[in-house]
Amino acid sequence: MESSYSCTDRGSLNQSSHDSGLYISPEIVKRYHQWFETYVNSFLSHNSSDENILLKREHTLNVVKEMQYLTKSLDMPHIEALARLVALFHDIGRFRQYARFGTFADRDSVNHAHEGIRVLKQEGILAKLSSYQTRIILTAIAQHNRVHIRTRREPYRLFCKLIRDADKLDIYRLVLDYYERSEKEKRNSGIELDLPDIPEVSSHIIEKIMCREPVNYHELCTVNDFKLVQAAWIYDLNFPASLQRVFKQRYVPRLMATIGESRETRKLYSRLQGDLIELMNKKRAVL
Repeated sequence: MESSYSCTDRGSLNQSSHDSGLYISPEIVKRYHQWFETYVNSFLSHNSSDENILLKREHTLNVVKEMQYLTKSLDMPHIEALARLVALFHDIGRFRQYARFGTFADRDSVNHAHEGIRVLKQEGILAKLSSYQTRIILTAIAQHNRVHIRTRREPYRLFCKLIRDADKLDIYRLVLDYYERSEKEKRNSGIELDLPDIPEVSSHIIEKIMCREPVNYHELCTVNDFKLVQAAWIYDLNFPASLQRVFKQRYVPRLMATIGESRETRKLYSRLQGDLIELMNKKRAVL
């Protein structure tokens, strides 16, 4: 379980953003947003396949908003611009992935984080940034979909934590909007990762979550397994503001309500809710 970003660490970055090498001008951020829109539009074919391209565009822009929410909660305005770019580019590999393979399931195609890094390097889009800023962005992209963050160097680790939280916060919104529809006109394999939508939940998934162990996506057998893993993302959230959002929006009970009730799922829900409150208290204490 990750620890919160401490006041001591935050203080070391609260110097002049120019001095720390993290400053990016608003004009550069604006240009990158324009490039992003042009890049995404190049994948639109004006037919039904556009649905998931537009879904990822919406998700990306919402992750940018979640990133602003998190940097504001940490009182770190000087890193906001760079953090926004991390959010803007974190899923840039998704568009080429879907265009080539027709799926967002990395196990059936490519690692979308690695693909995103290839896209950015091939496009040469980061040339306007310093090598230091470029390394931060590429490191955060590479780490955003790993089971664990592998770097301990700051500020790289901070940006990894930020994008992992911002990404999850919007995925909660996105998947619940889909799961809670009373009638689905059609299933979206992009959201369901091509998993079978059957009532069963896998006992090995419940066991791992009850033991607070991470679950790899290749272990998922059903859509309900995926929902359980999403509910268990609370153990990988790094900041008080992230946990508070999950609690206030009732993401855990809403996810569990879309899964058939059983003794095992009731027990798991009780554990998750109790741990969520405990995690919020611990994160606040660290700050």
